[in-house]
Amino acid sequence: MKFTIKQFIFTLLLISLTGLYLAFSHYYHSQRALTAQVIISSIQNELSELSYLLSKHLRKEPITTTRSLIDRNVASNPYISAIAIFNDDKLLLTTDQNSKSISPSHLYNTSHDGDVYTALNNKKAFEETIRYYQGNKLKNYTLIFYIDHFYISNIFRKALNQSLLLFFLVPIIAAAFIWFFVNKLVNKPLELMRQYAYYQSAIPAPFKIKEIEYIRASMVQTFSRLEQERKDLYNLSIIDPLSGVANRYYLEERVRQIISESQRSNQEFALLFLDLDHFKIVNDSLGHDVGDELLKSIAGTIQEVLRINDVVARIGGDEFVIVITHYKDETELIEIIERIQQKLATPWCIKTYPIEITSSVGIALYPKDGNNMLSLMKYAFINEIC
Repeated sequence: MKFTIKQFIFTLLLISLTGLYLAFSHYYHSQRALTAQVIISSIQNELSELSYLLSKHLRKEPITTTRSLIDRNVASNPYISAIAIFNDDKLLLTTDQNSKSISPSHLYNTSHDGDVYTALNNKKAFEETIRYYQGNKLKNYTLIFYIDHFYISNIFRKALNQSLLLFFLVPIIAAAFIWFFVNKLVNKPLELMRQYAYYQSAIPAPFKIKEIEYIRASMVQTFSRLEQERKDLYNLSIIDPLSGVANRYYLEERVRQIISESQRSNQEFALLFLDLDHFKIVNDSLGHDVGDELLKSIAGTIQEVLRINDVVARIGGDEFVIVITHYKDETELIEIIERIQQKLATPWCIKTYPIEITSSVGIALYPKDGNNMLSLMKYAFINEIC
């Protein structure tokens, strides 16, 4: 029985792709389950440890004094979006600013059927009982860790993208062996495409065989789209979509870098917490579309005042954090703040609406007022100077 080149290549590719798909599917699902189990174990261990620490703490101090402890746990564990402590169904303490969204975990009634990955996706929160003695009387509180599904989904999404990339490259490398047995008219064009796919080298010139040319054109289009999507995803991860300035995630990364540089050079820097006064009135009276446009304009104005090494980020609502790294003394720092406030105090015209806005600024200096972003932001927030 004789085969055409197309039939021969199709048969080999079908067998190869089937085997690779089965191997990829098994590998991906096993790794996904392992990752989910690691995340669950991490959360459960953190929950047990914090429950134990709180039990010891509550023997001597009231529950309200544990806020800093649970705040640190939320900040240090990216898998957790919030922590809450309940007395039966009464909320005693939480790290979530929107406390209305917090409820005891038993109200979710989530199912744990299926594999460990499905169980993790279905689970909203983990809970642990805090037991302590007040005198001779045993008391119980409920400690709840609410899962940050957005962050966890990103982890699995990245793992899937990496696995898909591996699944895409392996068939191409395997196909190179098949191309060796075909005639030169097929082998050479396919080899050029393999090099383009593997090394991202120069785009091959159009081929004479139509079927191979269709493949080449599709590859060029796919790689161009993937590169653009990679750039877009990176920009989405570091830029606030409303204002166009940096978001909180990029701010945290940049502040860590600045702290490392400041430690090496023994230099201070300033973290400013800028809050727009009475911004809610603008939203309520003129609408959120006008408020959004005003935030965009304000963010752009702040960027114009700052230098290239400075950082401005919107961390939520009408709140901005500004990091200023190079200034001679506090007098120059105050001048920079005054320039920002003067610019913001200039009357705005948004969609024909005249708007006047003022701002409040708090300052924290590294390392005098804090040695990490969280402590600097807290200090700046409560130490408003202008």
